[in-house]
Amino acid sequence: MFCPNCGKEIDKDSNFCPYCGKKTDLTQKENITSEVYTSLFEKKQKTNNRKYILISIISVIILISAIFLYLNFFPRINQEISVEYEKRGLEVLSKLAQSSDMFDINNKDKMNEVQSEFKKAIRFNPNNISARKNLIHFYLIVDNFKDAETQAEEILRRDPANKFALKIKELLNEEKP
Repeated sequence: MFCPNCGKEIDKDSNFCPYCGKKTDLTQKENITSEVYTSLFEKKQKTNNRKYILISIISVIILISAIFLYLNFFPRINQEISVEYEKRGLEVLSKLAQSSDMFDINNKDKMNEVQSEFKKAIRFNPNNISARKNLIHFYLIVDNFKDAETQAEEILRRDPANKFALKIKELLNEEKP
C-alpha cells in the first residue's frame, strides 16, 4: 500500500504514514493501488509546480520593485551625499586658506582630507560638475596639473561646452613645453 499524501510505500495495517505522519483512512487502505498512487503523486507534483511558479513570479516582482526603488530613490540620496562631501571639502580648504598655512608641509593630512572629500563627492555623483571644478582648483593649488587636466576632461565628457573646463584645458596646454 502507498501513502495517499507522500506516495511512499507503507505497511497496509498502518493508521499513520511513518514518513509524513498523515493519517491513513481505512477505506482507502484497500483501494490504493499503484495506479491511484501515481495519480495522487501527479496531482501533488502539479500542486508543487504551481507553488514554485508562484514563488518565482513573486520573486521577480520583488526584484523589479527593488530595482525601480533603487533607480528612483537612491540617485537623489547619492546627490545629497555628494553635496555634503563637497561642502566638507570646501570647509577644510577654507580653513586652510584662512590659516595661511595652506602650503605648509605639516598640513599634508588636511590637504589629503580636502582631496578625499571632493573625490567622495564625485564617487557618489559622477555628474557633480561643481565638485569636479573644486577638485581642479585644489589640484592647481598643489601643482598637480595632470589630475587637474583629467578632471577637466571628465567635465568636458559630460558637458562638451563647459567654459570652465575648456579654459582650464587651454591654460594647461599653454603651460606644456
